[in-house]
Formats: sequence, structure tokens, C-alpha cells
Amino acid sequence: MRIAGFIATLLLICGGTARAADQSTDASVRDCNATIENSRAAARSKNFSDQAPSIRWQIFADLVNCALELQRWEEALNGINALLEIEPDNTGVLALKMIVTTIEPRDLPGGVASLERIAETAPEDVSNIELEQLLNMFRRLKEHGDPDLRFRFYKAVFSSDYAPPNAVDTADGLRIGYIRDLLEKRSKSYAVEQIRKIADPLIVAEFLFDKRYDDLARFPAMPKSSDLARLVEDEITLSKRLLAEHPDEMKAHIRYAQALRTNGRFDDALMQTTKTVALLYADDAEERFSDYGDQARWVYNEHAYALYDVGRNAEAREALEAGARLNEFGGANASQTINLATMLFREGLFAEAEKTIGGLERKDASPFGWMWAAAVKICVRSLNGAKPHPVDLEFARANQAENDSAYAEILLCLGDEDAAAAHFIARLGDPERRAAALRSVQKTLEANYNLPIGEKLERRQAAVAARPDVAAEINKVGRIIDLPFFPIYWGDY
Repeated sequence: MRIAGFIATLLLICGGTARAADQSTDASVRDCNATIENSRAAARSKNFSDQAPSIRWQIFADLVNCALELQRWEEALNGINALLEIEPDNTGVLALKMIVTTIEPRDLPGGVASLERIAETAPEDVSNIELEQLLNMFRRLKEHGDPDLRFRFYKAVFSSDYAPPNAVDTADGLRIGYIRDLLEKRSKSYAVEQIRKIADPLIVAEFLFDKRYDDLARFPAMPKSSDLARLVEDEITLSKRLLAEHPDEMKAHIRYAQALRTNGRFDDALMQTTKTVALLYADDAEERFSDYGDQARWVYNEHAYALYDVGRNAEAREALEAGARLNEFGGANASQTINLATMLFREGLFAEAEKTIGGLERKDASPFGWMWAAAVKICVRSLNGAKPHPVDLEFARANQAENDSAYAEILLCLGDEDAAAAHFIARLGDPERRAAALRSVQKTLEANYNLPIGEKLERRQAAVAARPDVAAEINKVGRIIDLPFFPIYWGDY
């Protein structure tokens, strides 16, 4: 990929590790502005088309490089299109166009077409694109709202047998959307082939407890309930191997611990996270781990959950507090702060939870994340005999579509069973929201939690699911089955 240097510049700017203003001195900004103007002037000159392709390439390459550095996305996109006129099948430039259109989405169809071109001319190069960049494209396509364009994106990715360049990552979450679209297009046998490629047992389970997939059972290759336990064991084997192969990636340590927790091997998971946390204190930790800056806080996070799994709450709080003190993308750590506040209120430590979540500002979190923050604020007050603040209730009602699970938790905390039931039934009736709703009421392995408020909410949730009106709707579109694993995410409501 001749354009790899541009992609590196772009990822540095977009990855949260730096801002353009921090990277560029006044002199370099002036130099880049001059380069862009000179490139434009050269491209407008009468004899430009007579220049050798290599010269024209270099002029536009310089323009693109500077436009990326200055975050002038439309200028960069124009330069990229010019490069593609010179080399239409340069997979690096095609990939760069796809990435830039997730930032400057005026030519989102062109970004998808670029991905399709890579899949057609050099399918192996699709696997050179980072998973996060494909997820960014997916988010833009979701906003764009064109199902045909989204399907073209999925097809380009998975017809190329995409595997993330980082072996520790998994594209299972992206693949499930492709499967749903395939089923919409009646491509059932190919959908089953794609289901067989999913390693995550919780995702595979969705195709077993959601009745819209029942017709797939006639295909011999379709996974069965009896396959779920094997998938859990397979993930342990795979994640252990990945850890051995990538000991310098914290994501590998986290994935192995999560696999153990999913299997219900809570003591083994705690032993693993304890070892990983100890590595954080080594003098060379930041140099040793390639993903230290982004993943260290998640190591503490996973260690805290492993401690909560065995009822060691005080130590769990200390671990989450340590994670929350680390920056998230160079700013306030919303993820670990929200997780800490949530676990505090589930322990019944209302004052501490309210103080913790009060340290966050609205700008620190996405709408999805701030819905969890609102849930903490509302739950702390309503479960402690006080009235929630109107501003929090208003935000939650206005933004419930951003986070169904958080809104479901809020209704449970408020004790409004009728509203909780109505909300749950609405989710069951929406194909896009149904899986998460059904997932929240499945029977699973249990940890040795000591979370009295969490248990109270689970009882309320079970009561909602057992109501005749809700139970009838569950039976209409799905079923409750025994899943041979532990769901490691606390937010399944």
C-alpha cells in the first residue's frame, strides 16, 4: 500500500492520541498551507496533464498529506480522488478514501465503492483495514439509512473473508448485521455459513432464542444449543493461544480473562487479571505493551469485575478507581467512571455513587454513555427514597432510543412496572431491538455477587418478564433457554 504513510497520519489524528493543533507547529501549518496552494496551482497549470504520472502523483500526494495533517477533510478527499484517477486500483488510496468518508461523509457511497473495489481487485487487502475503521464506516452507514448501501459494505467486507489485522480483535459484532441482511434477502444457506464463522457464544445464542431464525434449523450446518458449551471452551483455547502469541497486547490478556469469566471459571479469571494488573506496575509497562495508553484502564476494569464475581467488593472498587484515574482518549475517563458509579449504587453505596457520577460532565460521554450516567443519578435517588432531578428524567425520556438497556434499568429503579413492561414489549416488537431484550431474560450461569441493589433490580426485571402480557410477547417472538455461560456485561437490561 503506497499510501500507508497517509493512513498512519490519519489514524494518529483520528485515534484520539493527539490533536492536529498539538502536532503542528505554526511553521509546519504555514508550510502545509503553502504546499496545498502550490499543489492546486500546479494542477491548474496548462501542461499538468502532460507531466509524468509519477510527478502528478507526488503533487497530489503532498496535498493529501498536508490536508490530512490540517484536518481539511474535503481537501483531502479531492486529492484522494485525483490520486485514484492516476492509479484507480491502488488499494491503499482506496482504503484511505473509505476512511476519510467516515469523517467527511459527503461521499459515503464513494467510500463504499472504494471498499468494493479493494474486495474485487485485491480481497486480501481488505484485511489490512483496521476493525475500528470498518466500525466507523458502519456507524456512518447507520446514520445514512440506506440499507442497500449498508449491504454492499457488508458484502465487500465478508466476501473477502475479512479478518482484523490485529488477531486479538474479532469482527463477530459486525458480522451479525451482515447475517441479518442476508436473511432479509432470503440468502439463508449463506447466512448459516456466516453464523458458523461466529466465535462468540452469546451472539450465536441469539439465533437460538429468537424465533425469526427458527427456519434455519433445517440446515445441517446451523449451530444448536448443544454447540454453545463447545463454543465457550473453544474461545478459552483460542484466547489462551492469542495471549501466548501476543503477550505485549493488553487486549489479549483481557480477552483471555473474559473467556474464563464467560465459562464461569471465576477464580481462574481473577488469577489471570491479578497477574495482568501486576504487569502494569512494571517500570517498562508503557514501553512493553503496544496498547498501554488505551487498554490499561480496561485491565483495571476487568480485574474489578473479576473481583466482584467472587464477592470481593472493596478490592473491586479500588481497581475501578485506579482505572477511572487514567485518561480516556486524552480526557476525562467516562467509561470507568460510569462503571464505578454503577457498581457502587448496585452495592447500595448511594452517596459514593452520586459523588462519583457527579464528577463527570455531559461533554465527557456519548449519548449512550450519558444514558448510563443518568441511570445512576435517577436510580441512586429513587432507590434511596428521594425524587430524581427533573433534568435527569427529561434527558432519559428524550434519549431512550440511544440506550434501551439504560432506560429499562431506569424504569426498574423507579418501580414503574407498567412502563417497564410497555418498554420491553416495544423492544420485542422492533426487529432491531429484539435481540438485546430477549438476551436480558435468558437463564445463565451466576457469579457469587454481593450486590444487594443489583439483585433487587434483577427481581424486578424477572417480575416484568413473568407478567402475562410480557410473557405472551416473549413467546410470540422468542423463547427463554438455559445458556451454559455467564454474561460478562452488567448492562443487559
